[in-house]
Amino acid sequence: MEMAYVNVAEWTPEHVAEWLRGLEYSLVPYVQFFLNNKIDGCHLLNLTADDLEDLHIFKIGHQLLILEAVELLRQLVSMTLIY
Repeated sequence: MEMAYVNVAEWTPEHVAEWLRGLEYSLVPYVQFFLNNKIDGCHLLNLTADDLEDLHIFKIGHQLLILEAVELLRQLVSMTLIY
């Protein structure tokens, strides 16, 4: 079985914005904060709750949604490195 290789670390801020838009509609208002702060794939993979507060994301539920999705991306990246 061949897996598609997605190099998240090479994502541009625009790729990250598209990813964020696709997570959940309630997160769309944060897209501009990510773009304004030039959050690219490398930054995304290293995001913490403190970083999210710096990006004006204060709702715990929204922070959890983003952090869980980032963790899934990290797992995807580590799985693709194995293959």
